[in-house]
Amino acid sequence: MSPAIQILFDIQALQNPWSAERGIGRHVYELALALARDHAEFEPWFVTNPDLPDSAAIAELGRHGRVAPFDDAELHTDAIYHVPSPLEPVPLDRLWPPGLRASALVVTLHDLIPAVFPQENMPDPAVQRFYWARLELVRQAERVLSVSRATARDAVALLGLRPDRMIVTGNGVSDDFAPPQSREAALAAVHSLRPGVDGEFVLYTGGMDYRKNVGGLLTAYAGLPPDVRSSYKLVIVGRLGLEDQYGRFAAQAERLGISDRVIFTGHVSEDELILLYQATALFVFPSLYEGFGLPVVEALACGAPAIAGRNSSLVELFEQEEALFDAADPLSIQAALERALNDGELLERLRRPDVRERFAWRRIADRMAAAYEEVANRTVTPRRLSAVTLG
Repeated sequence: MSPAIQILFDIQALQNPWSAERGIGRHVYELALALARDHAEFEPWFVTNPDLPDSAAIAELGRHGRVAPFDDAELHTDAIYHVPSPLEPVPLDRLWPPGLRASALVVTLHDLIPAVFPQENMPDPAVQRFYWARLELVRQAERVLSVSRATARDAVALLGLRPDRMIVTGNGVSDDFAPPQSREAALAAVHSLRPGVDGEFVLYTGGMDYRKNVGGLLTAYAGLPPDVRSSYKLVIVGRLGLEDQYGRFAAQAERLGISDRVIFTGHVSEDELILLYQATALFVFPSLYEGFGLPVVEALACGAPAIAGRNSSLVELFEQEEALFDAADPLSIQAALERALNDGELLERLRRPDVRERFAWRRIADRMAAAYEEVANRTVTPRRLSAVTLG
């Protein structure tokens, strides 16, 4: 039997609280676990940054594979070095250590949103330099793993990458995101945690970025007929400002005359987020652009009906055209909300908990493992970008 291929899987996203508490931290942790659990053909080493502290997640990974700093003498230079989070806020020589530059490099690309929206995301020249330096790391990789076909297309168009270097792996959803045994019980649990949520509600979860389009959602909700608004409050989850967690949006809701029907929760725990997904009458995601769209998949995995903008990677998450709207047009968002909330049969068609299997972490890890095999064998598969599907 040939010796196992050593995989040096960078996990410093779990050492940085900003990353560890976001979707990128979940991505790194779940894929590391799936690699160790399901792919015995590899020898996984979970590589850390010796300048950063360890975490409980790293200790857990140590039960499934070897954990070592990137300057450990036992790391093989002929291994495959995988950077699943290339935008970590560390010096470049900590992200791509000189001692590992002889290793074959694999990088995961989650999105190119700063390059797509440079004025909104990179007004500072120092931020631009930081960002484009990390994208040079992507250009150096032998294989670039993309979480969506949309991001892969962006990499070809904006970075000049060859399609045959791209492999679309998709992204995963945790097993914790699952339909409730009883939606009524989930709704009651939400009511006990959030007394202001005293009936049925529409849910949004996201951040403060321009492209998240929270303002457009508020405008659309304000345009709904009064009887619809009186039947469904709007619950907005997430930190929406740097100093004030509601940002400018609470004032916008006041101006629109809907402040009594909109609940801003700020950041919530994962347990509460799951309850909100399980209890909501409808999940709406009006983002103008996404690299993947994880909140949509989480909501669907929890049994919620969902609608989203007809753009970027979001169109890859739905099979029904009726689930999509023009996110740039508040009237289109309004029409989609009204149509779904007034049509019980449509709401049922919009429920797709089967995404749990489609985006299971083991399936994402299988595609990642296939990329490792390609790199190890130094083979190139033509037209890889067009051939890969996420079904």
